[in-house]
Amino acid sequence: MHRQKTDHLGDPYQRTLFKWTLLIPAGDLAAYFHALPAVYCLYYSFHQWGMQGNALFVGLDNYRHMLRDEAFLIAFGRTLEVLAICIIVELLAGLGLASMWNREFRARMCCEDLPSASAGGSSGLVIAVELHVGI
Repeated sequence: MHRQKTDHLGDPYQRTLFKWTLLIPAGDLAAYFHALPAVYCLYYSFHQWGMQGNALFVGLDNYRHMLRDEAFLIAFGRTLEVLAICIIVELLAGLGLASMWNREFRARMCCEDLPSASAGGSSGLVIAVELHVGI
């Protein structure tokens, strides 16, 4: 008869509960750094506030003003264009690389090191540009 391996946590339910308990600090950090600022921004988006004094509730006036602003609409349209282009290019590039890596080819060993090499190279280029070093 085959017996299930037991450890100090006992049955599988306790092990699963323990693993989920380990995620509580990560959830707390996510709430603190993501959810809390989002709620704070949403609250102040319905107020007129100059960062001094009390905030005055204006309802949807800030959103009406934003949607009537031509500069915002142009910027928002460009953002959507860049988003669409980036998603399409990244999906096609990822699909192409995945299909290429799924086959055997001569330079495969060399190409497998490119991601780790490109990270250092791109960081070096950014630092060189920031420090105005001639390349």
